[in-house]
Amino acid sequence: DITQLVAFYNNLIVFRETAINIISFDTESYNISTITNTLGTVASKAVVVIPQLGVVFINEQGVWMLSGGLNGGASISMQKISKPIDKLLRRVNRSMMHKAIAAYSYREREVWMHLPTDDSTTPDTSESNVVYSYRFRNTYQ
Repeated sequence: DITQLVAFYNNLIVFRETAINIISFDTESYNISTITNTLGTVASKAVVVIPQLGVVFINEQGVWMLSGGLNGGASISMQKISKPIDKLLRRVNRSMMHKAIAAYSYREREVWMHLPTDDSTTPDTSESNVVYSYRFRNTYQ
């Protein structure tokens, strides 16, 4: 099942529960390629585009960033960015992960993620309860 569609540069990223595809357009036709068959997300509201940098998403294995592109011979890469908080992520209520939400703060240049933890069935969205905040210092000027 498709869980989220995200415009990324001049491509469309297709998130599925256990895979990620990319749809691109060349001069005559659309092409669909597989980025990965081993990672995806059920958290459709926790997929965030960071301008000029990439796409961040969460799944049961952690928080990931997809970056790069297909133009001019470039390639797409994926990097796990949650290693410093993997212990905290063990508290995520996996059966409620689909309710996770995230947003990118242009002012702070951070991705804020609110996740259902422990026995909670909804993410706590109070400012003091940002479960994950990742600062992107090397973005645009």
